[in-house]
Amino acid sequence: MELTIRCSTLCVRNEGVVPLDSTLSIEDFPIYFNSLKQSRVIAANDVCKHESFSELKEPYSIPLNIKSMLDASIRHEGEVHGVICVETITHSRDWSEPEQNFVASISDFIAQRLMADQLVNSEIRYKTFFESTNEGIAIFSDGKFVDFNSAFCTLFRCQREDMLGLTPVDISPEYQACGELSSTKAMRYIEASMLGEPQRFEWRHSRLDGTECDFIITLNYVRLEETDTLFALFRDITEHKRIEREVQLSQQQLSYRAAHDSLTGLLNREQLHLNVNHLIQLSAQSNQQVKVALVLLDLNRFKEVNDTLGHTMGDGVLVQVSQILSKAVEDNNGKLFRFGGDEFVATFKSSSCPLAFDELDHVFHQALKTSINIADINVEMSASVGIALYPDHGADSHELLRCADVAMYHCKRNESASSYYDVKNDENNKRRLSMMVELGAAIREDQLMLHFQPRINLQTNEITGCEALVRWQHPKLGLIPPDEFIPLAEMTELIHTLTAWVLRKATDQIKLLQSLDLEIPIAINISGRNLNNQKLLWFIKEVIDSGKISANLLEIEVTESALIDHPEQAFKNLDALDKLGVGIALDDFGTGYSSLSYLKELPFDTLKIDQSFIQNMMFDESDAVIVDSVINLAHNFSYKVVAEGVEDGETLRLLINKQCDEAQGYFIVRPMPIDQLIEWLKCNKVIPHWVG
Repeated sequence: MELTIRCSTLCVRNEGVVPLDSTLSIEDFPIYFNSLKQSRVIAANDVCKHESFSELKEPYSIPLNIKSMLDASIRHEGEVHGVICVETITHSRDWSEPEQNFVASISDFIAQRLMADQLVNSEIRYKTFFESTNEGIAIFSDGKFVDFNSAFCTLFRCQREDMLGLTPVDISPEYQACGELSSTKAMRYIEASMLGEPQRFEWRHSRLDGTECDFIITLNYVRLEETDTLFALFRDITEHKRIEREVQLSQQQLSYRAAHDSLTGLLNREQLHLNVNHLIQLSAQSNQQVKVALVLLDLNRFKEVNDTLGHTMGDGVLVQVSQILSKAVEDNNGKLFRFGGDEFVATFKSSSCPLAFDELDHVFHQALKTSINIADINVEMSASVGIALYPDHGADSHELLRCADVAMYHCKRNESASSYYDVKNDENNKRRLSMMVELGAAIREDQLMLHFQPRINLQTNEITGCEALVRWQHPKLGLIPPDEFIPLAEMTELIHTLTAWVLRKATDQIKLLQSLDLEIPIAINISGRNLNNQKLLWFIKEVIDSGKISANLLEIEVTESALIDHPEQAFKNLDALDKLGVGIALDDFGTGYSSLSYLKELPFDTLKIDQSFIQNMMFDESDAVIVDSVINLAHNFSYKVVAEGVEDGETLRLLINKQCDEAQGYFIVRPMPIDQLIEWLKCNKVIPHWVG
């Protein structure tokens, strides 16, 4: 009920219409308003004595000399929206029933007119909304389109008459993206909507010109003019789905490249370790005595093929050898991997291999007797085969691979066809053990050193940072490369001691550079075991505080594989380091799992593209596409992109054209000790433009 009534006009017999401008409110006249609400017609023969008009006596009835009143409320949708008042002055009178009915009829007429005006206004508003919205709107009844707006016609590139009478299935492909029949899926949504359950879903339509488009459709049931009707809102997401498919394709390509060798298409080294450890896990869980065989094949005299025929034809030989070996392995329910260079690895499980393990070497030697034809030249290949078994020779993939390698080299030295691992032939065992013992002493006695490789901004040629690379100057063995001793450290708690040494040494060098007015961030590599260490954050903070350096001058590089084993602790440490102000880079991107979830959830500042993609992108189109995809993906996440392994000017120029942010590699400058770095930085705060 309205809280106020405005008296706008007064109609007086013999005088016509007299304008009024007075307002009655429910606060001032509650009895009168409640009477209107409770009674459709109020007839008062004597106003001054009637309860309903008692409040109006002083302000209204007496001043105007009103004696009798007949009021009829104007109602709409059960609420009072106004009132018609018939009044007499100078004398009282009785209101007859016909007179009361007449006044009630007039109020009904006015109410109906108000309703009609409201409907007209509603229709105008509806038509305005219907035609002005940018989203397509369609109405269909009995399963067929009966109306739609101009935006719908624009989305479907059609005229109104083209669509009338068609069904939603008529403009849909036979199957939706999920593989379900469009007719079946559409009926399910329609039936649910007809039951009063609003539906919102993705749908692929076919335009009349044959092109396909994607929409988010909102479907609602409406009862219009006694007819069951469905009201559909179409929001075009075609471009969004196209971009989504491109990202998925790029992700698939990255995932495939991360798991497969680019030349042969075989599973790669990382997949080998995953496969072997998985087989070992299954074997350990089995009640039966299940063994796992790891077979390492090294092609004999392959270097002669490369030197004689060239690397391109040598690659052709490797491809054909991989195809020959694949069939032999698959026939015996195994898996084949390319380990690198001219080495292949096959794995078998005793419970599924039809042959005894001691017959496997014969299978490979027979397969390699197949003649290989390259450019009309017949090439015959052979291989040295080393075999290691779980649980006999090792408890994980790394140990089995090492044992198979020992067995394979024993074959080469003795010019035999194959060999099982024998500890008597394992000369490296003592050396490895010795190195593991000596590494701890090397850290304490400062036999280690850091070399630094600068990186540059490809747009300004400014030096933006350095990567710290550890070296071991062994007193007897000379300079030992990191790929030989770091894996040994990662097998033990020694990796934490090694990382602590690198962190402290890097901090010392940052302070030294600052003292020379050279503020250059230094990045160090962190292993998976470091990242899962609960004390990592405390130690890095202690190093920063004790060294009195800015946290942003220290950067941490982690690989995707380092995040796998204990992701929760790794994520926690990275998040805390980010809040501390330490820069974080995802190293070797593209060679691991390349998971988009890592990019979304982890606080990376930088993505470093693995050098294998950079060095091959000039000659391999798929590598070039992956580099483009990684750069675009990183920029979409607002990450900086660094290209590793730049070895020539042409590659550097191509990276600049691809909008890569930064680069490092031998072409720019090789890693160097700190004293050489200082001299180089003094001379090269900005790299000469001829480099780019």
